[in-house]
Amino acid sequence: MIRKEDTEPVFYCRRCLSLGVETEMGQDFCHECGSTDIGELPDIYVWEELYIKKYGEPYIRHARNIINGK
Repeated sequence: MIRKEDTEPVFYCRRCLSLGVETEMGQDFCHECGSTDIGELPDIYVWEELYIKKYGEPYIRHARNIINGK
């Protein structure tokens, strides 16, 4: 089931692919790595494809492995 919010544009860090983009004093930056190289993609599905290419697995599985020390 595709949710409406999954088809909205997403902002992400081009360096680490984090979705944790914040704005401080008018400047966008990545909360994870501090990069200011922020990109925009048409939806979360395109971002997930980039994430899999970079890390070799979907975000949910990758994050779970990091938390569990794998």
